[in-house]
Amino acid sequence: MGYEELFPPCDMEWHARSKKRFANAFVDSKFDRVDVDLHMLSHAAVACGYTIRDFYEKPELGIHCVAHIYQLYDLLPVTHWFYASPWLADLGCNMVYMDSIPPIPEKPIIAEPGDVDNLQVPSIEEVYDGWTYSQYKRIYAYVQEHIPHTFLPMSYAFDITGEAAALCGVENFIMWTFVEQEAAHKLLAKFTETSVNGALCTAKDHGYSMLIV
Repeated sequence: MGYEELFPPCDMEWHARSKKRFANAFVDSKFDRVDVDLHMLSHAAVACGYTIRDFYEKPELGIHCVAHIYQLYDLLPVTHWFYASPWLADLGCNMVYMDSIPPIPEKPIIAEPGDVDNLQVPSIEEVYDGWTYSQYKRIYAYVQEHIPHTFLPMSYAFDITGEAAALCGVENFIMWTFVEQEAAHKLLAKFTETSVNGALCTAKDHGYSMLIV
């Protein structure tokens, strides 16, 4: 589905300047100013007149909102899809869509520290066909077709403590960091390994992946 008719075309003069600024951190070119890389999330959709739910249920619309708002706010020349709670569904959580907040797990899937050992990290093949990366495949395909000048292969492993906590419940996780540290560390490791497998899926499809941590 194309949403390009809903947005004005990109100002390519702005995009050229933004690309030079974006390169500062990588080539020390000292162009313009220090770039700002926001965790934009669903604010992009809300700023365009859509809802938080629209952002997550319609990834193609959401990513086009990001591209438009990045230009409007004079930010990045590339589109980030900072998806709330990536990889949790791939680890077994049932994600619930809601109107006013991002998708959240219906309930924790781990109740006791001993259960952590039974949590299996999905393989690269399982992640490739799983819930999270399927969203990314839709986004990557859309961006390459409709706004290719903003495309950069990226994968995400951010908020590893928050996502690990979602697997067992925040209260449990906080307590485990004091009294069951091995279990807490294992949860962090398993979420991180799943995220790395997601990055490897991106690299498989596009030759490389920028991993955002």
